[in-house]
Amino acid sequence: MTCIHFSSSHATRALFRQTPGSDGCWNDLQVILEDPEQKADWLVAYDRHKAPLKTRVPKARRVLVISEPPDFQAYPEAYLDQFGIVLSPYNVKGFKGLTRITQTALPWFYGMDIGAGGSLHVSKDWQALSQPVRTLEDRSLELTAICSTKSQTKNQVRRLRFLRLLKVALGERLTIFGRGFQPLEDKAEVIENSRYHLALENNLLPHGWTEKTADTLLGGAFLIHGGSPAIADDFDKDGLLWIDLTRPRESVERIRQCLDQGRAGNERAAIAMQANKDRLMHEHNLFAVLDKLVIDLSPELADIPLLERPEPIRWIKASRLSRLLKVPRAAKRLLWHMEITLFERK
Repeated sequence: MTCIHFSSSHATRALFRQTPGSDGCWNDLQVILEDPEQKADWLVAYDRHKAPLKTRVPKARRVLVISEPPDFQAYPEAYLDQFGIVLSPYNVKGFKGLTRITQTALPWFYGMDIGAGGSLHVSKDWQALSQPVRTLEDRSLELTAICSTKSQTKNQVRRLRFLRLLKVALGERLTIFGRGFQPLEDKAEVIENSRYHLALENNLLPHGWTEKTADTLLGGAFLIHGGSPAIADDFDKDGLLWIDLTRPRESVERIRQCLDQGRAGNERAAIAMQANKDRLMHEHNLFAVLDKLVIDLSPELADIPLLERPEPIRWIKASRLSRLLKVPRAAKRLLWHMEITLFERK
């Protein structure tokens, strides 16, 4: 069995509910969160590693998984140089190793209670997630969205404007939840009671979809995807509606037509929705993604021995000059508002 030391500043054992035994095992892969005996074969750092971190894993088998757009997180070259492989939805500037452009399987929030202080409690494990979902006829909400009022990226500014337009057009047919709207603890409470759910991504990167999309599929609501059109590369388009957030008025009308036509209720959509959930759980699941990576690269990398002594993995800050040259977020936000208002009017 191959062992991966998975290190992330926000990982807990709740992540293991995405494996059938809730134990971090997937086929012949074992994922662990701590490696005190320094015996892991691979190291995976997700977004940012948990500090402090030392490893005997050679650089060639160290993987950095990047799940956020560069507007959220930039990676200094000195940090990137500690890894041999990057999984990312975009090409990371300055990285010299092997890059795989892919969706990076953000952990699911559906079926997870978020308590005080950010604590997590699993309300739906693998077995519960695998069960048939509630039929659409038994759902009381027509269209829902879960969104915060954050505006840290251009697409977050864009999606808030879109929500305002959509609410004006649909009125009570649309119910909005999330920080700054109606509060909730577990997204399952909303999605499993919705016939249609709007997943407004924080970026438009190809394969940059997040748990917002995954949670919709798990809950069995018809997915309306506000992200990249490349979503059709990863899922059956008959089970979803893609909308272009850069053309907000056209997208509002497309959603209205989708609801009025009852698209989620036809047999073709129902088959595709189930297939998309299966694909999410068994192919686009974080553990499945890591398992495929190990299988693909082991013939080339498996024989490289562990280091004799553990090496530290350090977060290395950007240079003072690059920090000084960084455009303030308030100025960026103003420019985004102006650009979106002026050029995205259709």
